[in-house]
Amino acid sequence: MFDRNLNPGGYIELADKCFPMLSDDGSMKPDSALQQWSNFSVDGLDQVGRSLTAASLYKQHLEEAGFINVVETRYKWPTNTWPKDPKFKQLGEGNLRMPFEV
Repeated sequence: MFDRNLNPGGYIELADKCFPMLSDDGSMKPDSALQQWSNFSVDGLDQVGRSLTAASLYKQHLEEAGFINVVETRYKWPTNTWPKDPKFKQLGEGNLRMPFEV
């Protein structure tokens, strides 16, 4: 499929969220409701043949499909306004509004 839709030297860009949810500062404890929900969501969708962890395999899948020079860049994406860093606080604020406000 890619060979019919991409020219040599072209590129493909994928973006997706990664599960299970993580905290980089240890503030989300393993027994927290949010961590449990995240884990249950991953397990439940796995049981019906869907995956919330597929994004972690995108690089591998692209390389297996024949893409070269595959670059994977991961970004932190806060879900609320708790971060102290202004940049991440703003990202988290935007995440809280989506998709309810345009």
